[in-house]
Amino acid sequence: EGLLLYLDEEQVKDLAWDLYREPAAKRWLTDLASPRLLKYLRRVREQLPAGTDFRFDEALLTTPCPESLRILGNPDGNPYWDHVRDVVYLQVTCVVLVLSRSLSPYYVTNLLDQELPFTGIVEATNIFPNGPLGGTHLVYLPKYSAPDDRAATLNDEQIRARFLEGLRKVFPDLKQEEILHTRVERERYVQPLQELRFLEKKLQFQTPLPNVYLVNTAMIYNSTLNNNSVLTLSKAVTDEMLRAKKAQAGRRETM
Repeated sequence: EGLLLYLDEEQVKDLAWDLYREPAAKRWLTDLASPRLLKYLRRVREQLPAGTDFRFDEALLTTPCPESLRILGNPDGNPYWDHVRDVVYLQVTCVVLVLSRSLSPYYVTNLLDQELPFTGIVEATNIFPNGPLGGTHLVYLPKYSAPDDRAATLNDEQIRARFLEGLRKVFPDLKQEEILHTRVERERYVQPLQELRFLEKKLQFQTPLPNVYLVNTAMIYNSTLNNNSVLTLSKAVTDEMLRAKKAQAGRRETM
């Protein structure tokens, strides 16, 4: 469902038709970040007695390792959890711009100048020039950094000022009136660092907790973080959960 945010009306129709024609597409998955699903869950909770919990037969966590540990109550007593705790993440600070014009004809411009406060320029609307933004242009200025990077602790106004100053070094002709909107976004857990001997701590999907599975980008090995790797990982964990469920059903039938 989150994909639909990036598509215009015709693209959504095309996607729906493709799914309808594909006989193997039997399910539509949504996640708990979906605004519509969150609204539905709040409505359900309001109808239940106070303190009522949702109960499920199985749980699949797709959150970063530190958040997964927090959700599960910081479990311990098994080397698996030690490996989960050992994962170190790059963080990202990103200034999002809405401009009245494009800066270049390119989708991504990677920058090597270490004096610039960001590591690239992503012009998202260069992919969909006739998208839903009414002729304006969406630009991301990301800065990926280590967890202890002091620059990431600056407040939003300081980040905004530094990034815009850096952008004008790359595009000196950018005028203030062409900047229609700015916003600062941050995420602590973006890219797991594959340090030395990282493969010796490979995480399995099945956690030590019964019927609790974990899958996230820390399980992408020998590859960069990209859509193909995420889809491959998603299929692998889905296959394992289905095999486990089938095996459980078989054991119940023989009892």
